[in-house]
Amino acid sequence: MARDQAHRKNWFSLVLIFALMLAVIRSLDAAERIHTTYFSPAPGASSVIWVAKEARILEKHGLDVAPVLIPSSVRALQAILAAEIAIGESAGPAVVSARLAGGDVVAIAGSVNILTYYFVTVPNIKRAEDLRGKIGANQSPGTIADFALRVSLRKLGLDPVKDVSLRSIGVLYDRIAAMEGYQVVVQEMAPTNPKATAVNVRDLIDVRFVKELEDGGFIASLYKK
Repeated sequence: MARDQAHRKNWFSLVLIFALMLAVIRSLDAAERIHTTYFSPAPGASSVIWVAKEARILEKHGLDVAPVLIPSSVRALQAILAAEIAIGESAGPAVVSARLAGGDVVAIAGSVNILTYYFVTVPNIKRAEDLRGKIGANQSPGTIADFALRVSLRKLGLDPVKDVSLRSIGVLYDRIAAMEGYQVVVQEMAPTNPKATAVNVRDLIDVRFVKELEDGGFIASLYKK
C-alpha cells in the first residue's frame, strides 16, 4: 500500500513538473500554442502527458497545449532537436545517443526507471537456442523497445547482432499483428497494453528485473558488431 502511494505521488509530481516547464516556455510567447509529443499510443509511461491534457491540469495553469503522437522515441527526439517541439517525451537510449552525438537536448525528469517490457515468443519456441536464425520484431534502431529486445537476447546468451535477425516492424500494435501472423517469432511487449493479454505467446523474461543493466560492459555488448 505504501509503495503504491509513493508511486502515485511520484507520478503526480512528474505531471506537475511537466506542466511547470510548459508554463515557463509559454511565458516566452503567451500567444502561441505549445506542441508537445508522446511516443506510445498504449497505456503506460506516455500517459503522463495525455492524462495531464485530458484531466485539464494544463488548462488549470493557463496552458494551451497540443499533444502530438510521434510513435517512436527516436523520431520524437528528432522533433525536439529540430525545434518543432518545445518539450516532449522520449526515452533513455535515444537521449543518451543524441547527447553522445553532440545533440543539444536535456533530460528534465523520468516517469519510469525500469524497462516495462516482457520478452515474449510464439508458443513453439521452447528454449533460447530455438531463436537462432529467427526473425525478431523491432520498432526501429535506438528506441526503448529495441534496447529492451537486445537486453533480453543478451540475457539469454544470444548475440542480438549475429544470432537473430531484428526487423523494424513499427509500434507495438504492428509488432503484435506480425507475431499473430507468425511473420516474427519474438519481440518485446509492454504488459500495460490491453491487447497483450489476447495474444498467444510465451513469456520468457520479465525485463524489469534484469540486474545486468547495472553493468556498463553488459550494455556496451548489446550493440557490439
